[in-house]
Amino acid sequence: MEFQYCTYFDSNYFLRGLALFHSLRQYQPHAVLWVLCLDDATFANITRLAYPGLKGIHQRELEAEDPELFALKPQRTKVEYYWSSGPSWLLYVLRNNPDAPGVIYLDGDLFLFAPLTPIYQELENASILIHEHRFTNDSESLSATQGRFNVGVVAFRRDSSGMACLKWWRERCIEWCFMRNEPGLFGDQKYLDQFPILFQNVHVLSHVGVGVASWNVGSHRIHFRNDTAMVDELPLVIYHFQGIHVLNPSVILNFGTRRITPGLRRIFSLYTRAIYAVWLDCRRKGIFVQKNQLDAKWNLTIFSIFKAVAAGRLVLKSPPLTALIAFPGTLLKKILGK
Repeated sequence: MEFQYCTYFDSNYFLRGLALFHSLRQYQPHAVLWVLCLDDATFANITRLAYPGLKGIHQRELEAEDPELFALKPQRTKVEYYWSSGPSWLLYVLRNNPDAPGVIYLDGDLFLFAPLTPIYQELENASILIHEHRFTNDSESLSATQGRFNVGVVAFRRDSSGMACLKWWRERCIEWCFMRNEPGLFGDQKYLDQFPILFQNVHVLSHVGVGVASWNVGSHRIHFRNDTAMVDELPLVIYHFQGIHVLNPSVILNFGTRRITPGLRRIFSLYTRAIYAVWLDCRRKGIFVQKNQLDAKWNLTIFSIFKAVAAGRLVLKSPPLTALIAFPGTLLKKILGK
């Protein structure tokens, strides 16, 4: 039996979460993705879509099984509470899949470009799998605050070491999980630095094609070989699209990556198209994602938009970028969804 996969997201990440799901099913056809739905709209929409292999669980169901977690809700911000829920959510998935050999957590803003074969190969003799940020030299200082490891992909095998580590992580997140730095602490993520110290059979993923993101892509060459996305000389498996804003289903503004190369532009274009395809499928099924569910907090002036275009940070599905530069009215209509 394949490992179970899980993630969590709310309405703001709804399209991104569905794009993750479709990319997972493309390369792992029998995968089941469990989604902790962090608001009513997400749960209702996933239930209505009824995709095979997509299992939505309302946040209330997890809270009913974990009253210690629920008690934290008034004490933490929305994001802090989401982070606090992560390890409890993984344990829930394992409890409800007693035959599964383990669970793999995937952040909602990940996207697959190849099968997860490298992960399974490196997980074969491991109880716990984590991956490093691999910060570029100019971002290395972030390791002290963000941690050596990134929480975007984490796997636990159902054995004594894997379960002990996952339960320990849950206990720590119940005790402390805030969006601030204290010595040795940051959210749910910096606890991962302790995994190799405290637990046996922890494997640090070596394949550089997993967890490529704005904080490390500058150290690699992104290119295509026969339509296969590559990181240096290895296949790109998972890209972490952190630091983007979905302005409308076919427009993504990227703040995270400083320099967009031709290969990286193609990666972003494929991701934008995937989000657009998800949006269209939702519309066909009577699910209308509101603009405030795309990116409620974006507040950009036209000047900043054009500055982003000039710097190569605005990636679009259509119309072509040159047309947007030539016709500012088209750009404004595209951004506003008119």
